[in-house]
Amino acid sequence: MKTNLLNLKSDNLIMVAQYLIYGELHNVPYKIKEKPIFRISKDGSFEYREPYFEYVVYELPHIFPEDWIETSESEIIWVLDEEKGFKTSIEKFFGLSEEAFLHLLMPGRQNIERFGGKILNNNSTHLDIAMNILEFVYKMNIRNLISPDTIFLN
Repeated sequence: MKTNLLNLKSDNLIMVAQYLIYGELHNVPYKIKEKPIFRISKDGSFEYREPYFEYVVYELPHIFPEDWIETSESEIIWVLDEEKGFKTSIEKFFGLSEEAFLHLLMPGRQNIERFGGKILNNNSTHLDIAMNILEFVYKMNIRNLISPDTIFLN
């Protein structure tokens, strides 16, 4: 897979990591739900959602109050995301691929060879997540210095 790092929003990711380390967290303590989540979609079908570090997403309106809102369905979305989905909002706002999204926010889905950091689990703390974000940004920016136009992740 080819990922264009010109889309990566390192400053936004660093702000999240700094907030997780130094900020007044509004949604902790938070435990990851052990089982997958099934939600009813707008069209009435069931939507499968793997457990993720939801409390990090719910901090986004506090970190970026002009950019993120909570919908009436309790979804956190980026105001400029036309698809209005939390996953697409995160990917677009931070300039992440799906694999990078999984690495940063899903327990056990880390690709430490490619993105750095450590394997996160359901008991990982906000500090663990922050350190993975910072190492991810560092590793991606180093790769961008080596090959500024694009990098090959596969």
